[in-house]
Amino acid sequence: MASNNSNISSTSTTEIPCISCSTILDASSSRCYKCGANLRKRPYKSRAGAAVLAILLGGVGVHRFYLGQWWGIFYVLLSWTLIPAIIAFVEAWIFLSTVQRNWDFKHNENKPRGHGDEGITWLVIAAVLGLAVIIVLTIAFKKEVVPALQQHATRAAVSTAIGESRVVQVAVETYFKERGAFPKSYRDLDIDIPQVLADGTEIGIDGEASVVIIFAWPESIKGDVLLLKPKVHGADFKWECVEYSVPKQFWPDSCLAL
Repeated sequence: MASNNSNISSTSTTEIPCISCSTILDASSSRCYKCGANLRKRPYKSRAGAAVLAILLGGVGVHRFYLGQWWGIFYVLLSWTLIPAIIAFVEAWIFLSTVQRNWDFKHNENKPRGHGDEGITWLVIAAVLGLAVIIVLTIAFKKEVVPALQQHATRAAVSTAIGESRVVQVAVETYFKERGAFPKSYRDLDIDIPQVLADGTEIGIDGEASVVIIFAWPESIKGDVLLLKPKVHGADFKWECVEYSVPKQFWPDSCLAL
């Protein structure tokens, strides 16, 4: 009788019924050979997959979260240092050097890899890496592309304002050619000053007949001033941009040629 109990106990620890069709299976089986039911309580954890995540994203503990280990949060908290990344690199080597049987015992309910297990793992890894790439590209876009676009928009706004100031420039040039001197005030000119553009930017002149552009847009130069100073060389009349409060990085290429 004792022998029978021993056999029953031995059988119960090495064999289990399928949760779907009740077929008797080896306890280490990951899937039922008859109905294909998944016998795992948790998703399969790939040794190579964990190592890849440790190498690429171990600095923020992704490999630990993949293994279902909550202490990956400490990697996140210390991610601003190199410590988690160094630890993760060492852990990747440990993962790869671990015997597969020992790995399955610790992380896979002592069930070896079954059909389809590895594919799901790499699908998860691909999704995680894809998300990481998107995050990196988003950060790079905000750090590099957005400022470049903003600078381009600001340069375009400055160029447009300079072009619109041509009405005032012509009035000053006409006054000088007729009288041989520059106007002392905007009242000496036959145009309405200040000229106000659609975005609120104002164009006028100062006491030295320089064209004054006060920007209302874009936000990067709102309230800043650019001066266009008249230069006479014989019969040639030129306008030179003078740095006042609009940084030169926002000047159009043609600014000094006016």
